[in-house]
Parts: sequence; C-alpha cells; structure tokens
Amino acid sequence: MGIECTLVELAEEDVKRGSIKDAEQLRLGKTWDALEQLLAFEAPELAHAIHGQKGRKWGPPSAFGQGRLLAPAQVQSLAIRLRAVDLEGVIAHYSKLDAESVHGRFGPKPGAPTEYDDVLAEFEDVEEREEREFLLGKLEELVAFYRGAALREDSVFINVT
Repeated sequence: MGIECTLVELAEEDVKRGSIKDAEQLRLGKTWDALEQLLAFEAPELAHAIHGQKGRKWGPPSAFGQGRLLAPAQVQSLAIRLRAVDLEGVIAHYSKLDAESVHGRFGPKPGAPTEYDDVLAEFEDVEEREEREFLLGKLEELVAFYRGAALREDSVFINVT
C-alpha cells in the first residue's frame, strides 16, 4: 500500500478530547511527498503545510512517528500563504521531481534510450500532463482545506502512516 498522508481538521473540543472521529479530512495519499517538494521549490516554508514540522507532536505513534498538530494561528498563517501562491507556478517545478526518489513515483520518468523513443515520448507527455493535472487538483484541495479550517479557526492534525 505504501506511505500515505492524511490531514484532519479538528475543532478545539476535538483536540481536548483527543478525538478525530467525524472530523473533516483531506487524504493526500501517495501525493504527499511530491506536493511537499513542489511547495518547497516555490517557497520552503510552504512544505510545512504537508508535514507539519512546526506543529506539536500529537496522537498515537505510527510507523513514522507521531503526527503533528498545527494550532489555529499556524493554520491561518499557512492558509494565507497558500492562497497567495500561484499554483500553476508550483506545478511548473514538476520537472525537478525525481520519480526514482519521490514517494508515489511522481515526476518525469527516466529511461534507457530505445528504438521506440519517439513513440514512447508521446505516451510520456500524456502521462506527465495527467500527473501534473492530478497534482494541481490535489494542491487546489489542499488550499481549500486550509482555507476552510482557518475560517473555522480550527487546528489541523497531519499524520503520515
């Protein structure tokens, strides 16, 4: 199945109870690593929206350590920064992704030259265009998720499992 990332919006009472039941969630799935890198290419502090490094440890431990909880003020700050970013500009960094090391294998796929390179290039162009569109859609979901959480003055719990 692989490593996946989920962001969970939590109201203050949920944080106090330690409960994520019935909370608004954004499942980034395997796109989290590519999204984190794309945002970091644009503005390194934006990668925090994916991994929550500046948040406090919260929740049960997982195979990749404890999740991170971003306080409402942190969520609001990230929401403002994310809304100000040109998402097409973020996606323009796609060619910098290394599909061999990015979780989910997002990015241009290197390959050994073959006699079929002309034909394969057409398929690769379509695949890369579809990946870019998919990642752009996930970025749009991320911006909307943070915007909603910020408007409701909620926290965000980030968990990589």
